[in-house]
Amino acid sequence: MTAHTYLKTAASIIVLAVAGLAIWQGMLDPSRILPMAVAALFLPIAGGGALSLVHLKCVDATRRSAALASLYKGIIFGGIILAASLAATLGGLLGVFDGTANISKRISGIIIGAVFLYYANSLPKRIASAKMQKILRGNGWIFVIAGLGYFLSWLALPIQMAGTVAIGIMAVGVAVVIIRTLGYRRACQPSNEGP
Repeated sequence: MTAHTYLKTAASIIVLAVAGLAIWQGMLDPSRILPMAVAALFLPIAGGGALSLVHLKCVDATRRSAALASLYKGIIFGGIILAASLAATLGGLLGVFDGTANISKRISGIIIGAVFLYYANSLPKRIASAKMQKILRGNGWIFVIAGLGYFLSWLALPIQMAGTVAIGIMAVGVAVVIIRTLGYRRACQPSNEGP
């Protein structure tokens, strides 16, 4: 099997897992049936719509394959976040642990940090010119540090302050990347002055 087939299979399994967890939770707590129905249908509808757009927009097979792989990864990561949150809430309903809302927030924050780390690590690996590669490498490092801070905030800090600290760390990282990128763009623009 190809990597594309593995991604497609994993995305399908995640979609089914999220739908199953949402339906199960809706059956245990009928007052939440509407939000759980939305959660169960979100990934199939959003993913299906995005897949159809990729097939319509990407005529070139190579570009279509790359776009589909990226889309499947997005569905997988989004599904993991939803599935973890639903599983934590379901665990609280089943009496596995107390503090369902806190566990759900913490798990979601940890997974979002891990996903951000994954994408930040892949940023410098994109093919680009030497100058662009330098800025991508620097921005990748900044995003890895910000993602690690976000991840560790949700992992180690008290839940009351984890969200604020995590978002603050991420905001600083994004601001530094924006400033670096704008500085790079200014440095690369040709000057209008003569010799």
